[in-house]
Parts: sequence; C-alpha cells; structure tokens
Amino acid sequence: MEVLNPPSPQTATSSNVQKLLRTIMGTGEGLLRGIQFGDAIADVKKKEKAELFEEVEDHVGYSFDTDNLETVDILYEKDKQNRVSGIELDIYMNTDSSNDSLKNELTKQFTTLYGKPLSNTEIPTWEIKPNGKVSIKVVKNKLDRGLEVRYIQSQKVI
Repeated sequence: MEVLNPPSPQTATSSNVQKLLRTIMGTGEGLLRGIQFGDAIADVKKKEKAELFEEVEDHVGYSFDTDNLETVDILYEKDKQNRVSGIELDIYMNTDSSNDSLKNELTKQFTTLYGKPLSNTEIPTWEIKPNGKVSIKVVKNKLDRGLEVRYIQSQKVI
C-alpha cells in the first residue's frame, strides 16, 4: 500500500506560487487587479474585492490573507483629483523559499509584460510604457520577510 504524505508546508510548489501570483495580480487587466494609473478611486472601491483597512488623504489600503496565512496589503495612492497615481503592494511571506519563488514569478511576469528590467537600478525595475515603472524589492528583517512591489507613475512633463 502506498502512503501519500501531504507536501510539507516548507516546499511551496510552483503552482501554489502561481496561484498566489494570480490572486495578487487579479484578472490580468490593468496594471494590477484591473486598476490603471488615472482610475478614479471610486472605481477602485467598486473593483477591489479585498478588505478596506484604511482610507487616508493620500491612499486607500486593502488587505487580504492567502491560503497559507500570508498577508497582502495593497495601497492605491491617490492624486489631488482622487485618481490612482501609484500602487504599492506589501506582501508578507512565511518562508524565504516562498518569498524567492514569488519574486521569481513576478520577475518573469513583469519581464513578459514590460521587457527586460532596466539595467541602471539597484532593485529590479521595469519601465511601463508610456508613463510608469514597477519595481520589486525584497524585504527581509528579523520580523518580516516579503516583497514590496511599487507601481510608480512618471510625472507628466508639462
């Protein structure tokens, strides 16, 4: 008789990480979760299914937990017209290996979407044409490990 052992939680399979990536990124539309730079914050509130945890002058913040009890916080930064001017994702992972796997999946996705990362940056950064950038920073300290993904809209030159 064959005994099937459940996979150990330490080995995040690539399918788990890809599922997590899809959960984080959403439908594939927009930059993230169907949201683009310039979208009205009111539209974000309609589209975003995660839990609203803060709404302050310069951003609205949403949060959700993954199946593995990892936490994803999404901050939609807003400009003076109450439109999305930037997006920050703070992703808190349980293990270094799952963190590395997710970073690799994000890197692959961004390279597919936006081309090779820019070469003159300290942290991996991609140009989003015509008017933005996205970067992935690994965060690792005694308390947390995770990724900080930032979508930054370039200022329009007037």
